Amino acid sequence: ILLGGLAANLSLAAALFYFYRKSIVNRLSKVSKHTKLLLSQENLGELIEGSDEIAMLDRSFHAMNRDLKEAQARQRSLFENANDVICVLDEKLEFKRLNQASLRNWGYSPDELLERPLSLIIAEDKSANQKEQVLASTRSQGESSFELSLIKKGGETSSTLWTSYWSEKEQLLYCVVHDISERK
Repeated sequence: ILLGGLAANLSLAAALFYFYRKSIVNRLSKVSKHTKLLLSQENLGELIEGSDEIAMLDRSFHAMNRDLKEAQARQRSLFENANDVICVLDEKLEFKRLNQASLRNWGYSPDELLERPLSLIIAEDKSANQKEQVLASTRSQGESSFELSLIKKGGETSSTLWTSYWSEKEQLLYCVVHDISERK
């Protein structure tokens, strides 16, 4: 009888261990999946139910995902609705990203300038010196400012003040371009 009771206890303990282990492993695997989805900025899916640490961790991931999406929406709104041109240039000084202000300020839509060199719109009489100013900002640490004379789509010349930041990690130059023609 004792051996039978011991065998039943061991069987029950093994079954409970298997059940709890499977439950925890499945839940942790779901949290791991949600972590990867969060990194790739995709929807996380359903919350893990419960009030334990695993469920709390999953709720935190869902809250982070929601907050990140809201921050990205605000960033997109600021980028697209700015009055000044906001652009991103690579190390070859080709446009990688522009906001709609390029159309309002320069007459060029973002699509017309994407993957095209900045030198295309720099006033020719000052082109070499001004291109060197832009290249110098890619070598500087932190923020830099410089003026460029640009040719708008209609042929009119525009004086602009550029505030830029070179990201060494991304190898990109982030710029805000303000038209100072009236001030000059």
